[in-house]
Amino acid sequence: MHKTIARTSCRLTTEIRRIIMAYSMHCAVASRSYFEALETAEKRALHSFFDQHVIEDDELGYFALDEGDYNILPAHLAARVVHTVHGGMLDEF
Repeated sequence: MHKTIARTSCRLTTEIRRIIMAYSMHCAVASRSYFEALETAEKRALHSFFDQHVIEDDELGYFALDEGDYNILPAHLAARVVHTVHGGMLDEF
């Protein structure tokens, strides 16, 4: 009886480990995607009058979006903004 319990426990531990590894891998990919989008937004903002947004997407992860591509940022995109880098160029001269 004790051997059966030990084997079941070992299988559960292995399954839990597999789940944790899969989740950790997903987090690492999402994290990398976020920082790549943030870097893109920061670079674009230096040479733009418009704000640059980092948008979260279920399929793509994160991506950078230039507010200048839209008259008004659509609600479905505005709701997914996780970070904004303000445009670095001024037109007040």
